[in-house]
Amino acid sequence: LPGVTKDYNSILKTMVIDANERHNITSFLFTLRNPINRAVSAFNMHHIDNTLRWPKRFMAKQHLRETFYHDCFPTIERLAMILGRQQNATYINKIGKNREAHDCYSLGVRAITGIGGHVFQGGPHLLYNYHTYYHETIEHFPKTEVLAIRTEYLWEDVNDLNLALGGNEQDINDKIQKHVNTFGSELKPVHSGLTREGKVILCCYLSQENKIYEDILRRAVNLDKLEKERYLRDGLYSDCGVIPDDGKNGDPRGVFGAAEERETIEQDNE
Repeated sequence: LPGVTKDYNSILKTMVIDANERHNITSFLFTLRNPINRAVSAFNMHHIDNTLRWPKRFMAKQHLRETFYHDCFPTIERLAMILGRQQNATYINKIGKNREAHDCYSLGVRAITGIGGHVFQGGPHLLYNYHTYYHETIEHFPKTEVLAIRTEYLWEDVNDLNLALGGNEQDINDKIQKHVNTFGSELKPVHSGLTREGKVILCCYLSQENKIYEDILRRAVNLDKLEKERYLRDGLYSDCGVIPDDGKNGDPRGVFGAAEERETIEQDNE
């Protein structure tokens, strides 16, 4: 989109850019989505029953996917219940001599947090999470301007940002705004979702992701402060069952950032 990029250095994959070149970057543009919804979408997208036709070079890793999706977590709700210790499941290695049963819990923790996870167990979108991109961008350049586009309001945010950067309304016409690419997800056999309890459980395990998501959103200069608070309140905060302490003005650290700071203080005082 010319209006979004004409006065800004844009990157598709920051991680492949030389560290010295990053100092020339004037802005970071993130696409944001409620971390819980992002996790559900990633889980379903890479579900073994939704992606049967994998390239032959990946077939040697098929047992990892079978273990994750068939033996342990056939649905995202099942994953949440096992993480919440409401249910139990075990798996047995399909290769090698070790045939002992293993608890699925640790497998689920690694997948949902992206820490020590595997690209074939949960998919690359869980492994390459917000922390991955935050580490390569804002963490090293905290003073660099941040722009954000929310996937739930994709074309509204793109259009507003385009206009703010000198574009015109014809750049994002009605035809473009009606464009949707679902990658055929509506035809896939697995469309698992989460109950209210499942969302709260995943929220706990996604606490680091939630904190980074909050931070990126609050840094975004192209979104109104009150709109940011409404978006968080009606989305992530509602799913997690949390209420901001400060009403409509919110805590500048965010709900999850403030919680992490309190935990650190409490640990230091023990």
